[in-house]
Amino acid sequence: RANTILLDDLFKDLDREFLIGQIQHLEKELGEIFSDETFSSLLIHLSIIVYRVSRNCSLKEITGETTLNNSIEYTLTSQIIENINTRFTITIPSEEIYYFTVHLLGAKVITKNTKYKFNETEAIIIRNIATKMVEEIGNLYAVDFKEKKEDVIDGLITHLIPTVYRIKYKKRILNPIYPEMEQKYSDLLGNTKIVCRHLSEYCKEEINEQEVSYIAMHFLAALHSKLNEKTDMPKAIVVCGSGYGTAQVVAMQLSSLFS
Repeated sequence: RANTILLDDLFKDLDREFLIGQIQHLEKELGEIFSDETFSSLLIHLSIIVYRVSRNCSLKEITGETTLNNSIEYTLTSQIIENINTRFTITIPSEEIYYFTVHLLGAKVITKNTKYKFNETEAIIIRNIATKMVEEIGNLYAVDFKEKKEDVIDGLITHLIPTVYRIKYKKRILNPIYPEMEQKYSDLLGNTKIVCRHLSEYCKEEINEQEVSYIAMHFLAALHSKLNEKTDMPKAIVVCGSGYGTAQVVAMQLSSLFS
């Protein structure tokens, strides 16, 4: 699952299989499956941490919110860091634990598991935001999702959870198909930007165009599914290494071949 070309080139002396096992442990404990892209990214970040600390170049004076330190992600990161300390005979400082936790919170996942990411109050707020966004997109395109509405909302929540943490901790991601989205679906990108004001108000930050495009991909798949409902369609499984949102778009494009 992990792209090991960079690791083989820069970190060939590290025990890669051991580090892979630590990330798999995170997946198991969180009840999530990371996208292949995220899995590789987390593996590289762990390798960099080991490399930095072993050469006395670890991060210094990074401060985080106490809520982050109390998160299950921080606890699990602390646990695997202890394992790494023992394996490589090093002492990784708390600043590095915080650094990795931020990346973990912003990780893209394939499964729809939200139970660890927010407390109950925050979870209700995120659901309300997702509901407003889905309803407004439906109104803008005169689409009633009906019995599929909750699935559309749940899928959006899955995407919004890591999005919130990326925005909160100022981590930017790039959408490799953004130029294609901008060319073919500029209207949807514009409307998605409009409904993203609910998310922006919650985060107290402007939502950048790359994040907007990922959310637009979710709406694109949902709108396409609703507007092209058809019985007796061939059944297929789509597996995409870059995550759930991209897989939805690929599935939409495949289904359009039989519409």
